[in-house]
Amino acid sequence: MNRLKLLLSLFVLTGFTTLMAQTVTITGTVTSADDGLPIPSVSVTVKGTTLGMLTDAAGRYSISAPASATSLTFTFVGMKTVTENISGRTTIDVVMQTDMLGLDEVVVTALGITREKKALGYAVQEVSGSELANAEETNIVNALQGKAAGVQITRASGAVGSSAQILIRGIKSFGDNQPLWVVDGTPISNSSSGATQWSGVDFGNNASDIDPEIIESISILKGANAAALYGSRARNGVVLVTTKRGKAGQIKVSLSNSTSFDNIAWLPAYQNEYGQGVNGEEYIFNIRSNTVGSPYYGMTYQDYAHAYSFRYVNGMGGGRGDGTDESWGPRLDAGLNLNQFFAPADPSLTLAQNLANAAPWVSHPNNVRDFFQTGITSTSSVSMEGGTDNMTARMTYTNVLEKGTIPNTDQKRNQINLSTVMNLTPKLKVDVALNYAKTGNDNLPGQGYDVQNIMQSIGGWFGRQVDMKLLEENWDTFFDNGMPYNWNSNYHNNPYWTVNKNTTSRNRERIFGNATATYQLTDWLNIVGRYGMDYYSEFRKHVTYEGSNDAPFGTGGYFWQNQRDNRETNADVFLNFQKDFSALQVSGNIGASYRNVLYNYGSISADMLTVPNFFDVSNVQGSAGTDMYRSEYEQNSIFGALNLGYANQLYLDFTIRNDWSSTLPKEEWSYPYPSVSLGWIFTETFGLTESAFSFGKLRASWAKVGSDTDPYSLSASYGAVTPAYDGNTQFGYPDDLPPIGLRPEFTTSTEFGLEAKFFDNRLGFDVAYFNNVTTDQIITADISGSSGFTSMRINAGEIESNGVEVSAYGEIVRTKDFSWMATVNWSKQKTVVNRLAEGVTSLVLNSSWSPTTVEARPGEPFGQIYGIAYQRDEDGNKLLDGGYEIPTDAPVVCGNTLPDWLGSINNSFRYKQFTGNFMIDAKWGGDIFTVTKWFGDYSGITETTVANNIREDGVVAEGMIAEWIEDNAETGAGHWESTGVKNDVRVSSQAYFGNYWGFTEPGVVDGSYVKLREINLGYDVRFRNKMVSNLNVGLYARNVAVLYLHPSNDIRIDPETGYGTGTDALGLEQYQLPPVRSMGFKLRVDF
Repeated sequence: MNRLKLLLSLFVLTGFTTLMAQTVTITGTVTSADDGLPIPSVSVTVKGTTLGMLTDAAGRYSISAPASATSLTFTFVGMKTVTENISGRTTIDVVMQTDMLGLDEVVVTALGITREKKALGYAVQEVSGSELANAEETNIVNALQGKAAGVQITRASGAVGSSAQILIRGIKSFGDNQPLWVVDGTPISNSSSGATQWSGVDFGNNASDIDPEIIESISILKGANAAALYGSRARNGVVLVTTKRGKAGQIKVSLSNSTSFDNIAWLPAYQNEYGQGVNGEEYIFNIRSNTVGSPYYGMTYQDYAHAYSFRYVNGMGGGRGDGTDESWGPRLDAGLNLNQFFAPADPSLTLAQNLANAAPWVSHPNNVRDFFQTGITSTSSVSMEGGTDNMTARMTYTNVLEKGTIPNTDQKRNQINLSTVMNLTPKLKVDVALNYAKTGNDNLPGQGYDVQNIMQSIGGWFGRQVDMKLLEENWDTFFDNGMPYNWNSNYHNNPYWTVNKNTTSRNRERIFGNATATYQLTDWLNIVGRYGMDYYSEFRKHVTYEGSNDAPFGTGGYFWQNQRDNRETNADVFLNFQKDFSALQVSGNIGASYRNVLYNYGSISADMLTVPNFFDVSNVQGSAGTDMYRSEYEQNSIFGALNLGYANQLYLDFTIRNDWSSTLPKEEWSYPYPSVSLGWIFTETFGLTESAFSFGKLRASWAKVGSDTDPYSLSASYGAVTPAYDGNTQFGYPDDLPPIGLRPEFTTSTEFGLEAKFFDNRLGFDVAYFNNVTTDQIITADISGSSGFTSMRINAGEIESNGVEVSAYGEIVRTKDFSWMATVNWSKQKTVVNRLAEGVTSLVLNSSWSPTTVEARPGEPFGQIYGIAYQRDEDGNKLLDGGYEIPTDAPVVCGNTLPDWLGSINNSFRYKQFTGNFMIDAKWGGDIFTVTKWFGDYSGITETTVANNIREDGVVAEGMIAEWIEDNAETGAGHWESTGVKNDVRVSSQAYFGNYWGFTEPGVVDGSYVKLREINLGYDVRFRNKMVSNLNVGLYARNVAVLYLHPSNDIRIDPETGYGTGTDALGLEQYQLPPVRSMGFKLRVDF
C-alpha cells in the first residue's frame, strides 16, 4: 500500500503540472425564449476545443477560453443548439429556443458507451450526481432510495457502516440477485459479509467505497436486455456509475462540508407498567390472594411481589425471578419497594429484613432510548480540476468521520479520486481514473440473536424497570461476588460492558480504477482498450473479555481475527463503429473481454487464553483455531452489437455474447446468449409536432443471459477440522456430493414500453412491462443420507417474474422566480416458482426459529413464509381450547416476503436563489417474521402485553370454542371443530403470550410503510469576484418521519430490515439495531 500511495502522489503531480495557455474569461446568462427563465446545466463549450462547463442554477456561466477561440456553443436537451461568435466580447448572454423534436438526451449504456436515450429499445433510468449528493448519504446504495422505478433498497440497520441491499426488478434466482456495479466501464465488487440473523457483525457492502462527491451520474440498466453485453453478472441489472472528469480552463477548487446529528428515529413499542420477574400481574395476584387455603391467601400486593414475583439476590436465580429476563413481574409505579440489582437481598436475612433495604419499584420509560447517544457524521471534501485542450485532470479528497448512535462505535473513511484525460495525438486519447478508499473501525456492533447484540437484551429480553443510567455509571465495576455490575448475570452482559470491551475492529484499504485508450482509426471507426482493477485488503478482529456471559471467568476470554484479500482484473478490447448512410444510421461494436478474480483468506481464533484478556495467538491454551482458503475464477468472453437507426424514428439493436467460465464442466465452459430490441418514435413517423404532444415512442426487447457457479463447485476436497486432536490436525470430507453434468443457468427477459412527453416536455411518463424467466437454476438439493452425503448441487427449477414500472414527471409551475417539479416512480411485480427438481416439493431459502421457514414451492409465489398458524373455521374465526389458540397440524403459509408494490414521489422547488426538495417513498406488502415482536410478546416487554388492561383483567382471546372430534377410535386420530360458541375462557397474560412458543403466525407482520425520506433546503450566494464564484449553504434531513405502518406491525419495528446483500436478507427480523434519523447542515464554496 505504501507503493500505491506513492503512485497516487505522482499522479496528482502529473495531473496538475500543466501549463495554462493565455486565456480570456467570458461570462453570461442562458435563458429560455418561452418564459425568460434561466436554464441550469446548459453545456457551454469553446468550439474546436475540449473546454467546457455547465451553467449554474441561475443559468450563469463563466468560462476561460484561449485568446484564439472564435465561438461558443450552447447545448441543452429539448433546446436548439446555439453558436455565438466571440468577436472580442467578454459578456455573452444567450436565449435558447425550444426544439420539440431535438430530444437528444444521452445516457451511458453497456461498456460505458454513450447513446441517445431515444434510440434505446429497453429501460434505462438515470440519476444525476446532484440528486445523489442531496441525500447526503455515506453509502451510495442508500442514496438511490426512491430515485428509480423498480429499484428496491433495503437498509440492514441504523448501525454505523451498515450494509444495504439493492434489487432491480425483484427476485430472479434462488441464489444471488444483486446487480452488477460498474464504475467508469469497469466492474467492481459490491459483496458483503458478516452479520446473519443469528450472530455476526455487519461490515457493510463494498459499493459504499464509492465517494458520492465524485459521481457525475448513475445509469440503472434494469433488464437483461440493457445489460446483455456485460455477461452473466448483469442478469440482475447493472448500476453504471460515471465519475466526474476535469474541465479545461483555469484551475477550479471546491470545498464542502456536511455535518449531521444522528439520533434513533424510533424504537419498538415497549410497555412501562410491569417490571422484571414472574407471576406478578394483578390478575394472577388477585386470583391467588383470594383463593382460600392457598399460601397467598390474604397477602398484600407488596408482600406477594417481594416473596413470589421478584427479589434480586445475585441475578442468576438466587432470589425470586432475578435470574429471569422477562417482564412478567410486579406492577411498576404502584408504591412497591423491592430488592433490585443496586439494592440486593441478603439470603441470610429474612424477607422482612431484606424489604427494609429494598428500593422503589418504578418505571423508566426511556431506559432503552437512554442507552443510545447522539451520533455525528461529518463529511469534508476538497476537489480541484483544470487543464488545457490536450489534457484535463481532476482530484477529490474526502474525509468521513462517523460516531455511531451506539456508544463506542465509529467509522473513519478517507477517499481519493484522481482522473485525467489526455489527447496524446489527434487520434489517440487516454482516460485514467483511480479511486482509493481507506476505512477503519475501532468497533462495530454485534447483530442477530447473540449476546454481542445489545438489542437482544435491552430490546428483547429485559426488565422494564431497569435504570440504564446506573448500568452506564458502573459498567466497569464488579459486585461483591466477582460478577460484573449488571441487571442480570444469567443471560446477558451489561450493554455498556458489551460495547466497550467486546469489540470488533476492522481496517480495509481498497483501490479500484481503470485506464482506457481510444484510437480513432477513421472518422467512423475507433478501437478501445481498457484495463481495470479492483483490489482490497481487509483485516478484522473481535475480542471478548473474560467475565462476559459467553466467556466466563476461568476461560481467559476469546478472540478471532482474519485477513482477506480480493483482486479482480477486467480487460476489454473492442472496435466501435458509427456510420450514417443518408437516412440509415449504423453503429455497434465487436470485442473481447477477460476477467480474473483471486481471493485469499486466513484466520486465527482462540476460545481459551492463558493470560486473561491478552488477545494474541501466543497466549492460546491448547491449539489455536486456524483456517485458510484460496480461490481463483477466470472468464473469457467475446461480444458484439449492431445498432440500426432509420430516419430518427426506427431503431433496431442486436447483441451477442459468448462466455467461457472456469467454474463449469469442460463440456459446458462455453455458453452464448443474444438480445434484440426495437424502438419506434411514432411522433416522428406521423409528423406530430404540436407542443401538446411533444414525443411518443414504443419499444420492445428480448434477451437471454447465462450464469455460472462458484469456484471449486465441481469437485470435493478434504478440509482441516479444528481444533486438532492430541496435537494432530484432523481432516474431514465435505457433505456435498460433487455435481454431475452441471450446466449454466439462463434468464430470458422480455420487455415492452411506452414513452410519452407533452406540453413542450413539461409532462412525461415511461411505462414498461417486463417478464423474466430463469431456468436450469443451480441449487443445492438434499439427497438421501444413504449416499454418504447430505446434498448435491444440481440444475433444477424455474422462476418467473413479471411486473409493471411507471416513471413520470411534471413541471407543475414554471415562472421567472418560482418552479416546481414532481417526479413519481412506481412498480409492481409478482414472482412465481414454476418448478423445482423432480421429486423436490420445497426448497428452504432461509429459516428462523422452528418451525418458521421461507420457502420456494412449485406453483406458489417466491418467498412464502411457512410455519404453524392458528386453526380456523370456515368463517375465518380462530379455534380455541381452554382459552388458547389451537395450532395447525403442519406448517402452512403465514405470509410472503415480497412487496406488492414500491413507490416514491419527489418534489423539487426553486424560488430565486432558494432551492428545496422532499421525497416520500413507500413499500406496500412484504411480510416479516419479527422475533422482536414474537419473543417481545412472549417475554412481556411489549405494549401489546398490557393493552386493554389485560394484566389486570386477564385475556379472553377472540375466536370460537372448539371440540375434539374423534375420527378413529383405535388410533385416536381426529380433528377440531367449532362449537359455534364464542370463547369466554379467561387466562393470564403471562400464560397466553407464553403459548406463542411453537407458533409462527403471531410473529408475522405486514411490512408496509410510507416514509418522509428526505428534506433538503439550500441557498446560493453568488459572487462576481475572481476569488469566490459561488457559496451554497443548506439544511437537510434523512429518514425524517414514518407516515404509515400497517396495523399488524403493532411492535413498530422498521420494515426495512435485512442482513447483508443476499436473498436471505428479506422477510426475517431478529432484534434489528434501530433506524436513525439524521438532521444536519452543509456548506459548499467554489473558487
